[in-house]
Amino acid sequence: MRFPTTIFLIAATVASTLAAGQPALALTAEEKREEFRLGKALTVSRTRKRAEVRNDYAEKCEVAFASGEPMPEPDVRITEEVEIDDDLLGMTVEEISDQYGLASDANREARKMMNECILKFRKRNDGS
Repeated sequence: MRFPTTIFLIAATVASTLAAGQPALALTAEEKREEFRLGKALTVSRTRKRAEVRNDYAEKCEVAFASGEPMPEPDVRITEEVEIDDDLLGMTVEEISDQYGLASDANREARKMMNECILKFRKRNDGS
């Protein structure tokens, strides 16, 4: 079977590039697994933080509604750096995934409470 010269040139270029690569920057399989685990843990921590911020707003909103005050500004942005929660550091990927499910549920519930309170204010303001 005959190959065009360009194929050999491409193959030689790829081989020399790989040979000249920096093996010190290549991650081992164990390092990749650890990065993945820590990435999932950070996602859980961020999801927990979102749920916490939304819960805080929902509580503030309910208090304002009950006391007849105007609706607080719905600012639920997370402005500070979120770090991995300590309880997640010793967990396996499977345990972290379970925690993500719990955090996700809490976040969904907090968002629902927040939206319900905002809707109460809109109905009150519309005279419904």
